[in-house]
Amino acid sequence: MYAGLRRGELRALRVADVDLATGAIRVERSSPGGWTEEPNPRAAGPRTIWVKGTEAALEPLGLHECRQTFASLMIASGVNAKALCSHMVHATVAITFDT
Repeated sequence: MYAGLRRGELRALRVADVDLATGAIRVERSSPGGWTEEPNPRAAGPRTIWVKGTEAALEPLGLHECRQTFASLMIASGVNAKALCSHMVHATVAITFDT
C-alpha cells in the first residue's frame, strides 16, 4: 500500500528483496503478464523503495485497514451497498456505511 509498486513489480518480488528492519524494498525485476521474470519495458528500472520512516510519517497498515479501504473504495465507486454489506459479512448496511 505504501510502496506504490506496479503489479508486475510486486509479482516479481522475492523475500530477499524486502528488508523489514530498514524498511527497504529492492525492486530489481518485473513480470509483464505472469509469474515470469522477463524484463518489462514499462518498468522504472532497479531501485530501492523506502517504506519505513518516510517524510509522511505513515502509520503501519494492518489487514483490517486494508479491508476497510476496500469497502470505502467500493462505496466511492458506486457498488450496491446491500451487495457490499453481504460481501463484507456485516449485519446491516448501516454498519457498512458507518465503518
